[in-house]
Amino acid sequence: MRLLLVEWRRLRTRRIVRVFLVIALLNIVVSGVWVFMRSNRDLKGAEAARTAQVERCLEQFGPRPPGAGFDPGPRFCENSEARDPRFHLADLGRIFEALSLVLTFSMWGLAASFIGAEWEAGTVGMLLTHEPRRLRVLAAKAAVAVGFAVVATTILLGLLSLALMPAAIVRGTTEGASGAWIGDTAGLGLRLIAMAGLAALFGFSLATAARRTSVAIGVLLLAFLFEMIIGQLAPGWIKWQFTQNLTRFASRANDFPEGRSIGSAGILLSIYAAGVFTLTALGFKRRDVA
Repeated sequence: MRLLLVEWRRLRTRRIVRVFLVIALLNIVVSGVWVFMRSNRDLKGAEAARTAQVERCLEQFGPRPPGAGFDPGPRFCENSEARDPRFHLADLGRIFEALSLVLTFSMWGLAASFIGAEWEAGTVGMLLTHEPRRLRVLAAKAAVAVGFAVVATTILLGLLSLALMPAAIVRGTTEGASGAWIGDTAGLGLRLIAMAGLAALFGFSLATAARRTSVAIGVLLLAFLFEMIIGQLAPGWIKWQFTQNLTRFASRANDFPEGRSIGSAGILLSIYAAGVFTLTALGFKRRDVA
């Protein structure tokens, strides 16, 4: 417990953590106010705007003379749907999905910088003179990094939901927010929380192994880049790729053409994270830290 408390105090006093939390909270407040101001129940006005848009489209892309090229015709213009000006509470799941990549990069980077900064400052060896049990030290640091990612993501998703709720209740609609929707959205939120913890463990492990924050962040960027190339060259490997499974785990849809479900994607990511951390722990136990 003493190690955990020391690591927690060190993490919460880091400037990058404070900056991240301040920026995240400001974005939540701004998003809540912006959505509240934009949302309205003027459905007639929205329909009138769509009608005007269709009329402008017909004037611009009306029937063309024979042989004049592409002729979209009236159906092309009438396909434009009326944009509902109301904020739907049922769209909260789509907002959570859109935040999955941001949360992954944020928690990966924060966890990597947490241990990377200590390597670069040269304080890891000093700590081991006080507590020589390396695996105990590494486990405490990893637990704090992952715990922070889980707790911070839980709080941020909860605050975002509360910030958007007034827009749906007062100026929007709660249509579609049934019991099934609550279960689906809560399940998605729990998966995002678990994903943030896994991302933190990945970032922490890679930064520990490389002793650099930049290496851990670079590995994540390269993973997105190279897996896109591998997906084109070897489609059969898609279901084993890290980024593809990350996308599936943070999605509301449970059926994919490659055959990887949400549950199996989460299990595979957990196996990857456990493997990387185990290899890092073995290296940390044997390598010289001076």
